[in-house]
Amino acid sequence: MNEFRTSPAGTGAPAVRHIPDACWQCARCRSEWPCETYKRTALRDYRRNRVALAMLMATYLHRFARDRPAAECVRAGARFLGWCRTRRPGRAAW
Repeated sequence: MNEFRTSPAGTGAPAVRHIPDACWQCARCRSEWPCETYKRTALRDYRRNRVALAMLMATYLHRFARDRPAAECVRAGARFLGWCRTRRPGRAAW
């Protein structure tokens, strides 16, 4: 997933994307990151390789745990990894 794209207007200025800022909020919509828009986009982009998505999000979880106090990390697993897999009828979770 390309997290850094230029603006659609072709001005060359970076467009604000749904990526984490230094406080682990979405740089675009300012909600807790990963925000719902990022989750939907990632699930679509990684629909054929959910293991790669889980590995990417585990990397973000590791960075989050390094940046934040331990008390905030208690529920971070669900925040970063709990949404990565979806079950479809008759299919494995991954």
